[in-house]
Amino acid sequence: MPRQRIAAALLTLGLLGACGPSAQQQIEARTRTFLGGVVADEPRAALAGLRALEQGGTAADAVVATFFALTVTYPVAAGIGGGGVCLAYDGLGRIAESIDFLPREAEAGGTIAVPGSVRGMAAVHARFGRLRWTQVVQPGEELARFGHDASRALARSVDAYVTTTGNTNLGRLTPGGNRPGEGQRIEQPELADLLALIRARGAGDLYGGEAGRAFVDATSVGGGRVSMEDLRRFLPEWTRSTRADLGVLGFHTAPGPASGGPLASMIWTMVTDQQRYVRANAEERAHLMAEAIVRAFGDRAAGAELSAFRSATLMNGFDFARRTGSTNPAPVDLSPWANAGSDGSTSLVAVDRVGNAIACSLTMNAPFGVGRLAAVLGTFPAPARPLGPPGWLRTGSDYLTPALLTNTQTGELVVAMAANGGPAAAPAAVTIALRGVIDAQPLPVSLATPRILATARPDKVFVEAGTDPGVRAGLTRRGHVVEEGRQFGQVAAILCFGGLRLDPLGCQFASDRRGFGLATGGTGP
Repeated sequence: MPRQRIAAALLTLGLLGACGPSAQQQIEARTRTFLGGVVADEPRAALAGLRALEQGGTAADAVVATFFALTVTYPVAAGIGGGGVCLAYDGLGRIAESIDFLPREAEAGGTIAVPGSVRGMAAVHARFGRLRWTQVVQPGEELARFGHDASRALARSVDAYVTTTGNTNLGRLTPGGNRPGEGQRIEQPELADLLALIRARGAGDLYGGEAGRAFVDATSVGGGRVSMEDLRRFLPEWTRSTRADLGVLGFHTAPGPASGGPLASMIWTMVTDQQRYVRANAEERAHLMAEAIVRAFGDRAAGAELSAFRSATLMNGFDFARRTGSTNPAPVDLSPWANAGSDGSTSLVAVDRVGNAIACSLTMNAPFGVGRLAAVLGTFPAPARPLGPPGWLRTGSDYLTPALLTNTQTGELVVAMAANGGPAAAPAAVTIALRGVIDAQPLPVSLATPRILATARPDKVFVEAGTDPGVRAGLTRRGHVVEEGRQFGQVAAILCFGGLRLDPLGCQFASDRRGFGLATGGTGP
């Protein structure tokens, strides 16, 4: 039995009950200094990342620690069975790199995806981490083994999922079929055992060891066809970021396969080219953003390759005074996203004291993955999903949008952010970047301001509640059909207007009011 196999391995390693006092308690007091910062969609996970920074860790250590905590405290969108995409910025080398570890289809097909999260996090840690692997995995293991009080983020996500699907079989998250209330104690010993193996034996154990064999056995029930060979072959892919410039500012995104990065790069180029955004007023900016969104989605849906020149030419015929729309409208109706709930994705960002940053968007390919807990593992597998055409419009996994903004002359990081939440993610990321660096708007204000989502089919501009009446009227005057939607994208962001290294104490950390996350960091002992 997989559960017995894991328990036997743990006993052999002497790991059961081995979690003692936290490493944080063993840190000697030191001079108050800038630690860095972490933003995540679940508070206890963000605190795990902060703990890594307090231990002297890097932004990479903080992100990895946050991820493993999220697998326990926010499995609706992050888990051992899922994956994601990150952007990493090396402040010393002035290099921005992207890593893709999205869940992939098994060679034999089937309903379960090959998990990428653990190997992706291991790759990030190996390249940019400073703490020991055991230090960044342990906080998540402790939360699972000794229990945690359900946060509002977790309680609300379970409640929304059960209300939508009627599925109350989420293992220890729904004891007796009941939804957990905020503050309810949750223990996950099976997941703790799995994390203990990963902590002690490394990420490779899920891709060729006891943990991997347990995953294959557990997911073969119910249509999974993931093999040990699929796990062994899985490798994250590092590439250079895509960069679109505005003066000395470089807007970095992930090149793919998720479409969020290319969409964000296209929209950024279209709205900043010829200083369109700079010279526009509030009404004109909403119209400009709507026109750019429609053009970007139409071009991407047609399978066109990303290029700065092509993005700029897509705005040919744009008129500040009237709606012109896309000459290549998207063939898929995006309107269901106007009132969509969680899509099983989440975002987190971290910066450290030496000028490095990591921005990640994670996914389970659907809320709580396949919606069935692999009981012996204590984790949810992710469903298999195609990425890129023809499947990119179907799932929130295809819109993950980590992004970085840097000063290309000084090498300073200015903005680190990651967005999720369907097709609104890329426009939301661009909007926050523009408000922060061009309008010099405080980050909490930027995140709280209502956003828009424009679609070619139907030809409408959806706006969030609270949108300025003048902006709505301006869109209508220009020929747009305006309709109120739910909420558009969720963004985790850190803004260092004066530069992360030059003015670290001026950095602002903020979580999106559309969720129940936590932004934490700054100075510490």
